[in-house]
Amino acid sequence: MKQIPISLYALLGVLLLPALTFAATFDGGEVYSLAGGDVVADNLYVGGGDVTVGGEVQGDLLAAGGALVVSGPVRDDVAIAGGDVSLLGTIGDDARVAGGNVLIGSRVGGDLVGAAGSLKVLDTVSVGKDMTLAGGYVFFAGAVLGDAMFAGDEIFIDGTI
Repeated sequence: MKQIPISLYALLGVLLLPALTFAATFDGGEVYSLAGGDVVADNLYVGGGDVTVGGEVQGDLLAAGGALVVSGPVRDDVAIAGGDVSLLGTIGDDARVAGGNVLIGSRVGGDLVGAAGSLKVLDTVSVGKDMTLAGGYVFFAGAVLGDAMFAGDEIFIDGTI
């Protein structure tokens, strides 16, 4: 009979510990939607072809999909990636956003990091700390209170730094 090494049990314990100690909601599918007015009282981890988060997330949001729209508020951090990404809800802390086409249109309380083929930050955006934006086309019209770094082929800055 072959015995399983104790190191495998230790690795399994380390991987499962966060799921056992932190509250989180996991969901996904071809289409995922958290309707406006709905509330997730902990972290939300979601993936799918089309992902829409219109409700409130009272923890962190981690999402990936072909098309992503976040229009509801997120109390803590956001990390999202997809083909077409729209971040329109208020973010309480840091936001990390990546995609083919990215649109950011709301307040980010902490740091903002964005990378995309086309990245647009609207004039309705205020960033509470530092910001790093990179892409083929980068347009920034918001306001950032900390340091700002830009990298790209075409960069347009029409905001406050």
